[in-house]
Amino acid sequence: KFGDNVITTGQTGGIMDTGTSLIYGPEEQVNSIIQSLEGAQLVPQLGLYKIPCDTDIPNLEFQIGGQPYNIPGDQLKITDKSDQVCFFGVAVMKFAASSEFDTLDEELEERVVDEIKKPCRQ
Repeated sequence: KFGDNVITTGQTGGIMDTGTSLIYGPEEQVNSIIQSLEGAQLVPQLGLYKIPCDTDIPNLEFQIGGQPYNIPGDQLKITDKSDQVCFFGVAVMKFAASSEFDTLDEELEERVVDEIKKPCRQ
């Protein structure tokens, strides 16, 4: 559930990457969530959605083993130190092979840091 919107009623998978503070989910469910965020724009190089920093993000609720968990919307926003660049912390799960997991976090981290630093260089 995202705010008051039920995203799926069936079982689905996802990844909570605690090393990057990102949540990855199936494309259909993530797209449904993104549609409710005004101004969200995909940054293809990162696979993340850039959002206006003043976006009011609803809470995300999901269940694991029948136990409900709630993530406050403000914790789903990744903000740089200047509060000028913000990303939504939920992304589409697109992993081709398990061998990619070893380097994905480092590569993603580098791209996110580069994207955040862009406004500072201008």
